[in-house]
Amino acid sequence: MSQRTPKAERQQRLYEIVRERGHVTCEYLSRELYVSKRTISSDVKELMLEYPIEMVPGNGGGVRLQAGFTPLKLAHSPEEIKVLKKYMSRADCPEDVAVFERMIRKCCF
Repeated sequence: MSQRTPKAERQQRLYEIVRERGHVTCEYLSRELYVSKRTISSDVKELMLEYPIEMVPGNGGGVRLQAGFTPLKLAHSPEEIKVLKKYMSRADCPEDVAVFERMIRKCCF
């Protein structure tokens, strides 16, 4: 992700990293996603509205899964998600694109 990544993709990757590791620093996420710590903070605040993550303040803080949350396995395989993205690119109206985006987010988040 060395180039500017669309916000939705960046947020998806951010959540994947937190889900995989359980706890990461904003510094790490900033380097990994090639954005500022301020952007990470903004993304996390948005994701917190729908997903079980939280900010941890202070030294050694960062972003973590909420206490007691156990991530589930993905509902779809990477190949299935690839097909969803392929057909999303062929959608002919914004409403259909929005539905595909929600489907993909549910699969990956």
